[in-house]
Amino acid sequence: MKMLKLMLCAAAAAAVTGCAALPEAASPVPEQGGTKFPQIAEAFGRQDYTAIEPLLSGELREQLTPENFGRLVDGLKQNGKLVKVEYLAQLRHPAAGSELWKLTFSRENADGEPVVTDKLLRIMYGTLDGRPQIIGLMAQ
Repeated sequence: MKMLKLMLCAAAAAAVTGCAALPEAASPVPEQGGTKFPQIAEAFGRQDYTAIEPLLSGELREQLTPENFGRLVDGLKQNGKLVKVEYLAQLRHPAAGSELWKLTFSRENADGEPVVTDKLLRIMYGTLDGRPQIIGLMAQ
């Protein structure tokens, strides 16, 4: 269950302050803007595990292996192409922080009509060993 939750949760990551539509040929490259992990969306767009691996806590790194990351990205492709990444909010907590992102995917149905799907991504982080690290991912 924990692995399934992780795979559903990490669904994509993000990093754009505000909202940005992406050109057809571009991969979702987020803008910098006050978020702690702006490189995550770009890593998912490029399917580049090596870009996010150093950001993961040791425990999360054991669960989100390169193989699991690949399966996660493949699962996201069922929603269509990632076309928009929107930073929503930061949630504060004394022990750990969270960033909330809205991920928008687009595809065509069998009749050629557009189908848009939004996912909510929560990136949980804390300071471990003196640096911010991702300690959890959750997507709905």
